Amino acid sequence: MSKGVITFFFDEGQVFQESWEMMDVPGETLAARLKRLAKARLPLLATCVRIVQLKADGHPLERVNLRGSGGLVAAPRAALALVDGSTSLNILLRGVPEEVFVDGTLTAVGQVAFQKFSKTVSDCGCVNIRKNEVRPIMNLEPFQEVLLSNEATKKATRQKLNSLLGKEETDRFWYSPKNIRGNE
Repeated sequence: MSKGVITFFFDEGQVFQESWEMMDVPGETLAARLKRLAKARLPLLATCVRIVQLKADGHPLERVNLRGSGGLVAAPRAALALVDGSTSLNILLRGVPEEVFVDGTLTAVGQVAFQKFSKTVSDCGCVNIRKNEVRPIMNLEPFQEVLLSNEATKKATRQKLNSLLGKEETDRFWYSPKNIRGNE
């Protein structure tokens, strides 16, 4: 059993992570499966959000720059709670645009993207661990939209951005005209 962590960055400066527990799958490294999972996540992610880091247990941290392709805008406070069949999961998908999920339901585009993502989650050996019981995730579905607290969605500090993006990109973000007033 291993863990993979995907780190996301909103263009407004918020950072969040998704952790996925995975069983060993013969013939494919954990890092390769995590990258596959990240790429499958892009159609469920707004273009104002990108994946900036991938970290798989036992593998070096990988910096990436994978921008969402599912729609234009997502609210940093909005997240989708997930279920596997009838079992709730401790995973929230953030950065999901209205072109994918609106008024409590998946759009036609969202259904296709979510089916592909669910298949990738299953193929990558992702599991749900509850009360020391390990169950493969087989039928991932959105359950409901939740609104996160302001504290959970505050902008990242400059130090945090430096560690995620590197100094040059952090400076570009930090000193861009649209961000000057919002930075502390």
